[in-house]
Amino acid sequence: MFTTSTSKYQVRTSTSTVLDEGPGLPTPDQELIRRTCHQANHPDFRDDNARVWKVIKDMTLGGPFYSHAQAFNASQNGCKAYRALHTQLYGVATISVICSNATKLLAALRYTGKKNYPFNTFMAEMRSCLNDREKHGRPV
Repeated sequence: MFTTSTSKYQVRTSTSTVLDEGPGLPTPDQELIRRTCHQANHPDFRDDNARVWKVIKDMTLGGPFYSHAQAFNASQNGCKAYRALHTQLYGVATISVICSNATKLLAALRYTGKKNYPFNTFMAEMRSCLNDREKHGRPV
């Protein structure tokens, strides 16, 4: 998310020994996460956590999801605000509703061959339903 060339994490003096994962792996984001200090009392962690909080606040302020992140305003805890939003948007109940809606739409989809409903539209709607279910670990 904050992959810049001036990142303090890219100039670390020590790294963990990792076997070669293959061509193109790890991705730049995965490598940045691997090299990042994950100790909550580290100054870089606190700065990044506050930066994540600011991004979340800017994106949600005035919208329906700010109330879920607002509890972390005083501490500017971006990690906890992200987790709260993720739980709200991708929690078990939400995923069940998404998958249930996709299943209902799949059951109702019918290709009629009419000009106002081309085959490409039918396939796009079907693929969207299947993608929703696969994305959440519930393939048909």
